[in-house]
Amino acid sequence: MIFHTIRLTLGLLLFSGAAAAAATIECVNADPSGAAAFAAGAGRAKLSAARSTGLDRLPKILVWQADAAGTQLDQPRLEAIAEHVRRGNALLITLGRTPGSAAFRFTPLSPSSAWQSLMQLGHRGNAEPGIGTGEYDRAFFRKAPVFRTGYRWRLRPVHAAERGETRLECLERDIPYLKLPRKPGEAFHSRPLLNRNWKTRLRADDPAGESLLITGQYGAGRVALFASELNSGTPEFWADVLRYLAGAEPAGAEAPAIAGVEFTVDRDKRALLISAANPGKNALALPVVVRPSGWDGTLLDDLGGTLHLPPGGRGTLPLPLPAPGPLSPQLLDACDALQLRAAILTPAGDAILAETRLPADFTPEFSIRLSADELGEKRRTLPGPGPEQLRMEYRGGFRVSNYAYRPGETAKLTLELNRNFRNLAPLAICSGRMLNDRASSGMEPRDMIRDSAVWRGRKGETSRVTFRFPEPVRLSRIVLSGAHERRKELLNTPGALTLRADGREVYRNDRLDAAFRRLRAELDFKPAEAKEWVLEFPWSESGRRELRRVEPALTEIELYGAETPIPAGARSVDLTLRLLAPGSAPVIIASLPGLTAAPGGQLRREFAVRLPELPAHGIAPCRIEAVDGSGTVVAALPLLVIDPAAPLRNVLEARPVRDTFRVQAIVTRGVRSYFALGTGSRDTRGNWGEPEDKVYCYANRLKQVSRNGSIAPEKLFLTENDFSHYANPWGCFPNGQRFFEAAAPSLVALNRGTPAWEKAKTVDISNGDRWDTGPSLNSMYSMQEIVEFDRHLRRTGRRGLAGRTRRELLKEIERFHSHPFARRQLDNYLASFRSLRSAIEGEGKRMVMNAQGIPLLPPEAAAEIGECLSGMSDDDTWGALQEDFALTAGRQMIHQAFNPEWRLQANFVWGWDNTLLNNPHWYGPAGTTESSRRHQLVRGWRGTLRSDGSYGSMHTYGYGMNGYNSYVQTANDWQQNWNAAERQSLIGPDGAVGFALIVGTDFLSNPDKTIFSGGGMGDSREADELVRKLAGVIGKLHNAGLSIPCAANTANLAKSGERLPLILPMPSTLNDGELASVAGRVKDGDMLIVFTERRPLPPLLAPLFPDGAGDGRVSAGRHGIAVGIRPEELTEELAGEIVRAAYRDPRCRLRYPAGSAGYGFTSAGKTFLTVEDLAESARRVELRVRKSPGARSAAATGLNDHLPFAVRQENDEWIIEVPLRNGDGELVMLEELP
Repeated sequence: MIFHTIRLTLGLLLFSGAAAAAATIECVNADPSGAAAFAAGAGRAKLSAARSTGLDRLPKILVWQADAAGTQLDQPRLEAIAEHVRRGNALLITLGRTPGSAAFRFTPLSPSSAWQSLMQLGHRGNAEPGIGTGEYDRAFFRKAPVFRTGYRWRLRPVHAAERGETRLECLERDIPYLKLPRKPGEAFHSRPLLNRNWKTRLRADDPAGESLLITGQYGAGRVALFASELNSGTPEFWADVLRYLAGAEPAGAEAPAIAGVEFTVDRDKRALLISAANPGKNALALPVVVRPSGWDGTLLDDLGGTLHLPPGGRGTLPLPLPAPGPLSPQLLDACDALQLRAAILTPAGDAILAETRLPADFTPEFSIRLSADELGEKRRTLPGPGPEQLRMEYRGGFRVSNYAYRPGETAKLTLELNRNFRNLAPLAICSGRMLNDRASSGMEPRDMIRDSAVWRGRKGETSRVTFRFPEPVRLSRIVLSGAHERRKELLNTPGALTLRADGREVYRNDRLDAAFRRLRAELDFKPAEAKEWVLEFPWSESGRRELRRVEPALTEIELYGAETPIPAGARSVDLTLRLLAPGSAPVIIASLPGLTAAPGGQLRREFAVRLPELPAHGIAPCRIEAVDGSGTVVAALPLLVIDPAAPLRNVLEARPVRDTFRVQAIVTRGVRSYFALGTGSRDTRGNWGEPEDKVYCYANRLKQVSRNGSIAPEKLFLTENDFSHYANPWGCFPNGQRFFEAAAPSLVALNRGTPAWEKAKTVDISNGDRWDTGPSLNSMYSMQEIVEFDRHLRRTGRRGLAGRTRRELLKEIERFHSHPFARRQLDNYLASFRSLRSAIEGEGKRMVMNAQGIPLLPPEAAAEIGECLSGMSDDDTWGALQEDFALTAGRQMIHQAFNPEWRLQANFVWGWDNTLLNNPHWYGPAGTTESSRRHQLVRGWRGTLRSDGSYGSMHTYGYGMNGYNSYVQTANDWQQNWNAAERQSLIGPDGAVGFALIVGTDFLSNPDKTIFSGGGMGDSREADELVRKLAGVIGKLHNAGLSIPCAANTANLAKSGERLPLILPMPSTLNDGELASVAGRVKDGDMLIVFTERRPLPPLLAPLFPDGAGDGRVSAGRHGIAVGIRPEELTEELAGEIVRAAYRDPRCRLRYPAGSAGYGFTSAGKTFLTVEDLAESARRVELRVRKSPGARSAAATGLNDHLPFAVRQENDEWIIEVPLRNGDGELVMLEELP
């Protein structure tokens, strides 16, 4: 362990006053003598590089550079450092290029979890390129800090994509990457309340304004986190940082006494009142920290202040609490309630004098809920993906309201008037802990989560669930949510219920099966009061002969009633129900004067609402509102009325069920579908790999071996990695025969004569991991593949390989034969595909293939494969790139541009908004409404030009659900998930508002320079590099604010009538015909952003940009913008410069304000604009849209809540004011009128 020590006297240069005493600094994993700016910033420091062998004596300021190769931070060291900082010392955390897990482990005392510094541990990428400095805290810095980091990690005090992680703190789990066990209720992401006052002091000069320096307080100490290494910054920058850290003062020896502490929620003032008495003789100024969460556990922003207590007197600090509104978290619209953690600290902040957790529920006496037809009860009349594509069956008994209707349809509207009537179960301690968490899903223990979202009783016994309330409550309804059972012959809902209130029986139902409807049993009984409520589920056999009852399973229990005593209030409420539609006067559905319910009860009324008629392919975001007598909207329900012109298709169309024989294959066990292995052990335990298929694949060397892989000789027949997961069905047997050449006829022989095969008209090749859509080129370097390639060279009259060791052979292929090897693998892939297709079609059946991954093929090969391959998906969950969903969307767009034959499936996993934290507990997404919508918008409506030149969505089918649902998916999550999916399913893009990135395809057909990927898991280096650098152009320009709704190839562009501004990142890859097509459109007036690739532009383009562009420069002219770099060199700053230049060109129709991004498209004559909040700051932003010719007025509607947005005209632009919640995404519909 190496520590470097700096001893310095911090004089007036750094700060003045009593704190200007000598301070000691020790640096871990960084040599201060090599950090010139840091050393200089220390002022009159005497620098010494003394080494220490431990952390026995900690310095005033500890500098810890997170470095995976250096000293590691274990839990005992963390606890020692935390205690040292708490007492009034300081910690500076800097991030190395390979930071490991240290910065993340510091979360309990750090002002940020620094979760993106885990990128390398999560195999997501590396540090991002350096960045310049942006906005800064003028009170913190005496001089503007101006410098550029060598690299950086993205930081915020709390990212929108991690706020939902606190929802998992109710579970027993391990913290990813740390192997740190946490019991239910233990904080990690929400952090101790001693950790507070998180402030961004310096931002990066990037579109999102990410943090470069964050500070906070832990106890009496101070902590700073820097996004790069110690050897960065300027002397002035470090002087100010050290000044702040050295200002931490030691805690006092004795905590003051306070008495009569009260934490009270004032419902009328919507505030938390913190009060206490001071029995002492000295006045006290006590820091207060309040860390609110949503009712679902989502972390919200801190509240804080100072509680002033006079000597011998009492003081009160009121802290206003967040309220529902267009800029507030969406969860407050669903339920106006919070969970609060609050603490009063000592004057120095080193200890907690009083701490509590309490609910803050602002549900009014009369609360209104509006809902439409319950999903599943109404026959679906619209096309597209259904609820089953989103695993809606796992919502248990939670009600999800239908969202989309055809024009002229009648919706069944339900109004629920609740009078002090709500679900009180979360206020109780429940013996079935996950039964009162307001969530319902079918998730069982998996990976790092050891809890189950499903409660299970015992078969043959009476099962009990107990709720204990702190005070008596009055209940009159129980709602039971059952758990989805995939085995249709089994019944897993309880068959009987006895309810006891403080020991007395108040309800019994011995025929509970009849009460369950779609996994929901709603049971009303005579109101009763009690503190302890026990639900007994006596065992009973199924009353239905065709079903066998198994142990009872529930996902949630809701207890409805009122806290006692029930407050007296108004006796009734006047309501008006009205239907609002864009461009139409409100329609009164019903006037309901004097509406009331019994105290602690509910009234339900139903209404038939005929929705408006629309022209063909019309779209109308309607809204039903309940308005009280004062004119206040007290409840609202958005309904999308639409006649979809080009909806997504249900993915089941790509995976037919009727008359279909399905061949499922994943890892080694996939060989069982093709061969009778003959070992006599066909029984399977359900694992990915079984002994016989592993042995078969290993004996036949059907294993992925990477280009850079090596196998130590001492391992012999052992494998260097998880063999079952690295099977390779796209390889060859030791005799050179391709796997599918043998497997295809074996598949037919194995199944011919079976009833399922004989009646099938279609054979569905359904491939999972490693079977995929095709091979990963980098995984085809086994010795037998190398030997087979050598044979191929010799058979075709070329010189064979000369190397004698694997290492020599790999170098030889890399140096002399990389493209012939790739071409050979492409030919092998086509041959394997043809073998399989021929065998199946020889039986008079049609072959379809569904798999994950997207191949990159020459056009002629894509046309052939595309006849059978469909419904594949790009992985934006597990496989997201660099935690950048714009970059990841760009990857899919580029694949579609090169090969528009692909019929892609849209992946849509609600809540999966980061990969680093979600992937370790696979199937456990926890994102919020805002971050989920933003993630969806990045890719949901991107388009392409198809082979006939028409414009459409890059997706054909919906939806992929490879990440499943959350353990903590609430009714609000399920509803918002469904609404968002329906918007994407039914609103199909038919035109672009923004730029099209253009690629050529001719170079992919060059037999002497093959670039190929089968789309398989692994790496196809050249193909992946090509896609990645083009996707990077989309990602960076998108994040800088440029609308790029589509990518396409030149052949399809030539057939299109779309007038589009264009982006051409790689003109050198286009042939003369492709270049002429682009040049012709530019001469006709289309704007072009062209990258020079640091070479002269091709002759067909050069005359359009006579001034060219110097290396690394951006040059704007009459025809567009020339950028003097290669596409892979594009930086965030340069992207911003390009976008600013584009905004000055009138052909750029859409402009986004700083900190936001998106793209535009048209659908059915209307313009749609996606808006993503990158700055993660709730605010109102102004979009600028250039008017269409002849437009005189415009109206805009936000589709999240179907609310109208203000629109005004400024010169030839519409200015749309869009309210953005923190980290949210919004889809805006703009309708221009003549």
